[in-house]
Amino acid sequence: CCQTWVMCCGMCAVGQEAREVEGLVCEAEEVAGGGRRPPASFVPLDYVTMQRWEEYFPKIETLRNSFDGELVAHWWALSELSTSLVRILGGTLVAVGLFALTDLDKHFTTHNMLVLLATFSQAFLVLYFVHWRWHRFDLSLDAVVKYFASGFILTFCMAMIFEQSAAFVFDTIAVLVITTLVAEDMEDPTKESEMENDPVQYQRDFARSHPGIIIASFFVTSFVVAALVEELCKYFGFWMVEHPDFILSVEERETMQ
Repeated sequence: CCQTWVMCCGMCAVGQEAREVEGLVCEAEEVAGGGRRPPASFVPLDYVTMQRWEEYFPKIETLRNSFDGELVAHWWALSELSTSLVRILGGTLVAVGLFALTDLDKHFTTHNMLVLLATFSQAFLVLYFVHWRWHRFDLSLDAVVKYFASGFILTFCMAMIFEQSAAFVFDTIAVLVITTLVAEDMEDPTKESEMENDPVQYQRDFARSHPGIIIASFFVTSFVVAALVEELCKYFGFWMVEHPDFILSVEERETMQ
């Protein structure tokens, strides 16, 4: 309907959209015996807007070849998808800022809005030095916008789901191990009395008695549940974005121009 797709659940929706695009844009290939099979060729266009790369990428290549570093020029070279993403971000920040000024929610005031703006400012400051100041011609601004949106929207949802799943598995194992150790402590009347009268002190004594369990718990929580899952999500978030900066060869770029 209206050539519009509703995207949910991150990479599953992106994969489904890619299959739909191939079925709509590419022509089926003739096979022996008079049959036809779905196309296997690559479709050089953006998701959501369905804009072909050849409509905007030559402008990016022109800026890169002429070493034009003006921000306005790079803005006008953005694709329709990147332009929409920037406008959505700006409109959302304005709407959230106006909501914070209304004091309708006591838990989200102007102070919270300032924290939100500071968070985005930190990310933009890093992008300025890492990308714009020294590498604006190595990676286009259009690619930066799309990769930022992928990390902020798709990868964020993936990280939440997988972290919660990994934390649930780890917490279940930790509860079983700690329950077994506590059951052994309950055989000692002194420890049983301490647990009933002063549970905080019992937790401290338990940590001193089983330092390996506590260290292993912190290690798994930090480097498996958090770090490993987040880095894997970043990796797959990168591969979910198809951009001509990385995919097109030199010959294909010259042909497109």
